[in-house]
Amino acid sequence: MTIYSEIFKERLRLDKRDQPSWAGDIAKLATWFKKTSFRHPYGDGPYPRCTVQSYKATCAGPDAVLPSSDYVYRLTSVGSVIRPPAAKRRYRSATSSVNFQRLLIAQEAEKRLWLPLSDYMDGSISGYRNCTWWTTSELSWNPTLPSAHKVGMPNQWVAPTAMLLRVRRDNRFFSFVGKVPTPIDAIESSVFLAAVVPGAQHGHAINLADPEGLVQGHPEVVATNIPVDIVELLPVAVDEQERQKFPVNLVPLLPDLLAYYRRK
Repeated sequence: MTIYSEIFKERLRLDKRDQPSWAGDIAKLATWFKKTSFRHPYGDGPYPRCTVQSYKATCAGPDAVLPSSDYVYRLTSVGSVIRPPAAKRRYRSATSSVNFQRLLIAQEAEKRLWLPLSDYMDGSISGYRNCTWWTTSELSWNPTLPSAHKVGMPNQWVAPTAMLLRVRRDNRFFSFVGKVPTPIDAIESSVFLAAVVPGAQHGHAINLADPEGLVQGHPEVVATNIPVDIVELLPVAVDEQERQKFPVNLVPLLPDLLAYYRRK
């Protein structure tokens, strides 16, 4: 049995224990993934198209009650946000690197750090599987990786052309509602600890900064269909020098992650 299969086994135990209302759906998804050549959902893919209806049931947890903050933040990549079909025509066919450079030029020209996302795409942010992850904790951008680790992202999950998103928590913020993350939202992520439901007001990421001493990370919620006109973006380059300075990589931390789950 591979270490990913061992992690999957522990995750199923914890997910069913802490969010029992999803136990049936989790079991169906686990059976489907075990029948694929991967035997677990954490491979590089691509998977066959998942035919289990529960796979589409993202952002279906309880409404979140967020800690106090001026903004909610998301760390992602230029290519996962400014892309067809929502990207404006000028940016639709360009590579992530080209669009990243355009954002840097816009920062310089406009003499501002944060740019309006609506200048680059239309509609709303839905994300992969109609789900995006956010935190109320401010994410630093220079350097970027320490913040990534506190929201449960190892270095491999942070693109060289990274991007921070933020949404101000004013009246317009309530045009979308954050949800407590469920095991369905995180079925493909090896790094996730389900909040205990009922009772949880939001989730918590796993802080990966010290792989040998994994602890609770930043608060997290999931959301979908966030109007782009309330979102600001900040492009951040994550180079090899930064990766070497903060070497939190996925494969080396897997034994510590497995031990962390087994202690729970």
